[in-house]
Amino acid sequence: MSLDEREAAFAVAPKHVDVFSSSCGPFVYRNQFKEARELIIMPLQMFKNIGTSMEPARSKVLLLSNTGEHYKTE
Repeated sequence: MSLDEREAAFAVAPKHVDVFSSSCGPFVYRNQFKEARELIIMPLQMFKNIGTSMEPARSKVLLLSNTGEHYKTE
């Protein structure tokens, strides 16, 4: 399976698991992979449409981003 720039992917972990916590593991992407119970894949345009159809945020929005771990395997 592979994704391209036309798709958005979301890993769904159990509610009690905080993949951003270091107690879960040192790298968010690895934690997401390890804890994921579902994978949601949708066309990127659909994801953009969902965002533009939503009401404006009533409070400050916090955007979490993680560049993750990049390594080469051979």
